[in-house]
Amino acid sequence: NQFSIGSNQSGGRVTIPVGGTLNLGSLSQRTTLLIGTGDAITNNTYGGTLDLTNATLIAYLADVTIGVKISDAGFQQGILTIGTSPSNYVEANNITLGGFRGIGTLNFGGGVLIANSIARGPGTATFNWTGGQLSVGTFGTPTTPFNLNNNSGTLAPGSASQQIGSTTLYGNYAQGAAATMAVDISVSGNDLLAISGSATLSGNLAVSLKGGFTAAPLQRFDVMTYASHSGAFTAAGPISAGGQLVFAPIYSANKLTLVATLP
Repeated sequence: NQFSIGSNQSGGRVTIPVGGTLNLGSLSQRTTLLIGTGDAITNNTYGGTLDLTNATLIAYLADVTIGVKISDAGFQQGILTIGTSPSNYVEANNITLGGFRGIGTLNFGGGVLIANSIARGPGTATFNWTGGQLSVGTFGTPTTPFNLNNNSGTLAPGSASQQIGSTTLYGNYAQGAAATMAVDISVSGNDLLAISGSATLSGNLAVSLKGGFTAAPLQRFDVMTYASHSGAFTAAGPISAGGQLVFAPIYSANKLTLVATLP
């Protein structure tokens, strides 16, 4: 199952009409998505665009490749725009942006995007995240870091199959005042965001206790690690740890720990 837009010496654009819905793949048969890819030897730039700015995307995807040229001449440009619809739901195995001689852009504005990995290649890669929930196992790679800017979305470590999970970010993380990091805690453990670079923090930290879990007094949960940090999360009120306890966030030199304590 493959859906390709703009390949080699041809360009292509697919725009889903206002209020429309595009369905790709299924849980049992995922679709490979290629946008702006090729290997033809040409000095020109060709590309592909899939535009769902005013539509809804429901997709179960295998690998997604956006903007990759596998030759020593010319360029390929790919753009995928997932609009602001809260009904967007996308699962993907691996997403690659901006491969060799490629320009890849993924715009994500609403709904849910779940991926095992999102990586950039040696070309030009852009991930514009302006809304919606992102759950990703690995963002960037050790050899090619990729900074993640959360302007007004929700970062929720975990996957489609596991409620408790982790996100490993090779690069820097910046969270804006309108954004949220969502952390689940249960008897089996807690979500974790592991950042290889710096963390610039603002916005909300939302904690959910799962399966009726209640923290014990002074119980500690490491929810974020980083090389350095600046700023802090804000909250509308105390973060409940269950019962009469609340979580106190403790920022140390290389991690953020939630400690259950009395208000």
